[in-house]
Amino acid sequence: MMQRIAGTPARFLHGLHPLTKVILGCGIGIYALFLKNPHALAILLFFVVGVVASLRPRLSLPRVVALLSVLLAFAAANFLVAQDPAHAVTYTLRLVVFLLAIPLFSLTTSASDLAAFLSRLPVPPGVMVSLLLMWRFFPTLAEEVRRLRLFVHLWGKSWPLTKRIYRGLVVPLVFYVFDYSERLTLALELRGFSPGLARSCRQFPAFRLRDGLMLTAVVCLMGLCGVLEWARR
Repeated sequence: MMQRIAGTPARFLHGLHPLTKVILGCGIGIYALFLKNPHALAILLFFVVGVVASLRPRLSLPRVVALLSVLLAFAAANFLVAQDPAHAVTYTLRLVVFLLAIPLFSLTTSASDLAAFLSRLPVPPGVMVSLLLMWRFFPTLAEEVRRLRLFVHLWGKSWPLTKRIYRGLVVPLVFYVFDYSERLTLALELRGFSPGLARSCRQFPAFRLRDGLMLTAVVCLMGLCGVLEWARR
């Protein structure tokens, strides 16, 4: 649903340290799973929506409608199970905060910044290379899926639904994954790339004042939510 537009100027979050963004995204997402107060979850949601909006993401209306439909169905299912509106609202807010908070790291961190960050940690070289390949693979795969959906929309309007899914999306996507894997393997072999070799980085990310301000704001926000959660009990 959200994609970063190539060539757009970097926002405030793009200049933060990767560890700061890990705490910001994963920390808020996991913290939301332990909250039961809808007001505390609403505060977290308001903060996360504000941060995501500052990135000015490109929104796709059909995907937004589909996501809202899924959330409404999720809320309705929770209401039918628990017969409690507050229970349904709480679990729906948890899901929304989690889904919005986690992508904050991936949308604002480039592969080079991630490599520089991981090189400072005691991470096995094989694990670091695997993470970097996944970091580059999924955005490329998402772009290819977008192109296939556009092709089906332009040329396959008369096709039945099963044909559009199978022949227009699944089959080309499988061939693309195999082709991409083969080209990636050949590129690594031609460059003599080995995860065990020592690598250098021109510029390692460093903590700055804005990292401290953002972490302070997140900690204060979590503290406020914790107070509301404790007061509810």
